[in-house]
Amino acid sequence: MAKVGQSALRDITNRPRPARNPVNKVGSDRVVPVRGSDDLVLSEECIRDVILTLQRGERMYRVSGDYLADVQKDISKSMRSMLVDWLIEVSEEYRLLPETLHLSMNYLDRFLQMTCVDRSRLQLVGLSCLLLASKVEEVYPPLIDDLVFISDYTYTREEVIQMESLVVSNLEFRLTVTTMFPFMHILLRACVVDSRLDQLASFLADLSLLNYSLVTYA
Repeated sequence: MAKVGQSALRDITNRPRPARNPVNKVGSDRVVPVRGSDDLVLSEECIRDVILTLQRGERMYRVSGDYLADVQKDISKSMRSMLVDWLIEVSEEYRLLPETLHLSMNYLDRFLQMTCVDRSRLQLVGLSCLLLASKVEEVYPPLIDDLVFISDYTYTREEVIQMESLVVSNLEFRLTVTTMFPFMHILLRACVVDSRLDQLASFLADLSLLNYSLVTYA
């Protein structure tokens, strides 16, 4: 796989973050809303419904922790980790949102859970998932020609388009799904945290994507 930078986690803790309004801290088992808060997501009227909706959506698209053994015949855990490592580099190179990276990994794991893929096509699947997630999350998603270039012309433009179509079809166009990122974002907004804790949470969230054993956990 073509390398973009010197490190897969280059500058991963230095992403710009949207400003957050400090609100009540998280209790031992629940987010405590602020009565009359002007933050709609964390308001007393909305916070419970928001979290329940996210949890319900998460359960609908949970990934089996054994899909590499049950479905894939030519792909190992280390190959998946190498692909994720490379996708992190690509997302950093094009300054994609962290939501885009997490969503692309959801697409990737769900696709691999139902479709046997040859190892020579694994990077193509990853590129197509990243392209799809970019179209959902980004204002300006990377161009297909950019992704062909970043893959060192391993695949053609037509192959990327065909794989994108196959991924969308196999996922049944269910592209707006819940990942770990909105949960983390809500908790960080609900806590009074400094930038170091914010960056550490983001670093650990991205690092967890490399670990195949964690895909099945809520």
